[in-house]
Amino acid sequence: MLSLAEAFGEGALSLKIQVIRHIRIKYACKSCEGIESGEPVEHGHITPDNNAAENAIRTFVVGRKNRLFTGHPNGAHAGATLSTLIETAKACGLEPYAYLRFLFTKIPHAQTDEQYAALLPQKLAPEQLALADPYV
Repeated sequence: MLSLAEAFGEGALSLKIQVIRHIRIKYACKSCEGIESGEPVEHGHITPDNNAAENAIRTFVVGRKNRLFTGHPNGAHAGATLSTLIETAKACGLEPYAYLRFLFTKIPHAQTDEQYAALLPQKLAPEQLALADPYV
């Protein structure tokens, strides 16, 4: 198979590089529209990156190959649900093990949608997770 330079000459390769540069510059300019308006300056809590989101999904991405062999779609759904609960607990400032222990202790007693919703990580404070430790 011929390369682009072999098939069309060096000029085509140079043109391809120029087009790629133009596309990258155009994309970068589109990405900067919000920055040019001064929006991040006016709102100090807005960061110009997505590091928080990338860090939150890193554990899920790292374990993706392990989950290829869950055996059944229901197993994959359960794993995704558990990962979501753990990452949401972390984002809400809860210790994941303490939250899961609290959740698995309280969830058998929940009967209504409101009771289930009250067990979500965003509805709890770290102080609420304190359960009597049976091993102390």
